[in-house]
Amino acid sequence: MENLNLLSLVYLLVPIVLILLILLGNIVVIICILYSKQLQTATYIAVLILACFDITLAFCLPFAVMESYRPLYLVSNQMLINMSGASLSAQCLIAFNRFQTLMKPLSYKANVTIKRTLYLIALTVFYCTVVAWTPFLIEWETNGLLLFDDNILLLQVILKNTYALFFVAVFIPVCLVTFFCYYKIYGIAKRHSEMIATLEISLNHNGSLACRKTKYAKTIACIICAFLLWFPFQMCVVFESATNLKTMKRFRTGLLYLAIFNCILNPWIYSYNNSQFRSALKLICRNIYEQCLKYKRQLIHEIIKKPLHSATLPTFTILPVYQNKIQSCCYEYEAFLHAIHKKRKTCFFCPLLNLPQTRITEGYTQKSHFATKKLFHIPDTTTPVDNLVT
Repeated sequence: MENLNLLSLVYLLVPIVLILLILLGNIVVIICILYSKQLQTATYIAVLILACFDITLAFCLPFAVMESYRPLYLVSNQMLINMSGASLSAQCLIAFNRFQTLMKPLSYKANVTIKRTLYLIALTVFYCTVVAWTPFLIEWETNGLLLFDDNILLLQVILKNTYALFFVAVFIPVCLVTFFCYYKIYGIAKRHSEMIATLEISLNHNGSLACRKTKYAKTIACIICAFLLWFPFQMCVVFESATNLKTMKRFRTGLLYLAIFNCILNPWIYSYNNSQFRSALKLICRNIYEQCLKYKRQLIHEIIKKPLHSATLPTFTILPVYQNKIQSCCYEYEAFLHAIHKKRKTCFFCPLLNLPQTRITEGYTQKSHFATKKLFHIPDTTTPVDNLVT
């Protein structure tokens, strides 16, 4: 019984983890592509749309899991089928764009534009929508049973017909086109690597042809394997549709999790694996860090410029002389940081930042009080401020 409860808990936690990972990876992809003008090309626009489809697919996942236990969520399953078809079609379109890049490099920019890419994506989404909702709209009959005899029978028959139609009309054509494009891409890359190796040998350079071929093969193998994560789930539902046999609900749900894992791998395969995308991501992170550092410096200046009250400091108060010294230290630190940033370096040292996090204002702790005295060599005395001035 305990093992059963633990297994149920795992099946409930897995979709939560999958959704969080999908959102994290794809939101970063969307931000980078929208922020960087260099990434606003036809191929990366397709990657952007793919990220949007994957996010939508992640939100459909919980309802699809509920349907495995209570068959009362027809709309969520139709949306899952619709978005999965759109995601696979977007991956196929990316493969076709890459194929055109290598086949017709001179006319690629003229033929493959952002407008045409968006038009093709809209067309594929419309096609997947028609495939997903056709069994529901035309009141499909199966085995001589009318769909309106029983609600549960209605949902089960519609889902079986939808999965079967999706497998034949969407999954198989998309797989064939994607495999063909990457097969041709590998052949072209192989020929180019052989030409480069021949040129390097003629120039007395040590070129590694086998290393290049292995790299191309690994990259394409990763793309194909990630694409084929949908295959076990599709075969399972097609088997159920063809034989009227039901597989274990947990087994079917596990295959669905495996298919959705493709949405986690897509950002890494189509975005993070590209050096241009990584450069844009580093630039965004650097800008965020500089903004945080700028805010921190402004906060320090506000703290230093705040007037201090002797009533809250019974044993010690910073004199105006030392306050000016602190301000000059901040100005020197700011100039130092400016010089460091010109050389594309960062520095994490500042005497003021080494003080306790409690601010030198009202209610600051005794620890920060003694640290300030030690930093600026203030005499250790309990004499009031007025006596020190006199």
